[in-house]
Amino acid sequence: LEVISHTEGLSPTLPLPIPDEENPSFFDCWEGFTTQYSDEKFSYSQGTQVFEVTPSEVQYELQNEPRVLFIHFLRYRWNPATHQIEKMERPVDIPEEIEIGDSTYEVGGWINHHGDTPYVGHYTCHVKDQDQWFSCDDETVLSKGSFESVQASLNQSYIVMLWRKDVM
Repeated sequence: LEVISHTEGLSPTLPLPIPDEENPSFFDCWEGFTTQYSDEKFSYSQGTQVFEVTPSEVQYELQNEPRVLFIHFLRYRWNPATHQIEKMERPVDIPEEIEIGDSTYEVGGWINHHGDTPYVGHYTCHVKDQDQWFSCDDETVLSKGSFESVQASLNQSYIVMLWRKDVM
């Protein structure tokens, strides 16, 4: 069991695996992060590095509930058949508000990667200012309006920033 703690004001980046099931939710990914597995080894990539993990060794628990929480969806996996890193395109259903422990978190922004591999592509982001969402792409910032208008992009996110609601 690995306990992730934080210093006040700092947040860990939590690596959440995306299950192979169709239409996984944020909570399916969270369960994969916090539940101990006894399956065979699996590989995932973070940037250009490939890690091999024995799932029985993987179990996390948040010791504290930070003000800001960064979620890194593990969208790249090593495919032993092709000997290449492949991107997982399946969307993850992410609600605007998420209960974690005793706290409620609200999505404050996210980053998307557009490209087939971690070596090539383009990054964009969405951020929330008050009750309005904005899409940011290099030098362009576009107003997108409500959460519903940007949720499809959130469901394809690579990194998500969550704000604890009691400190917003």
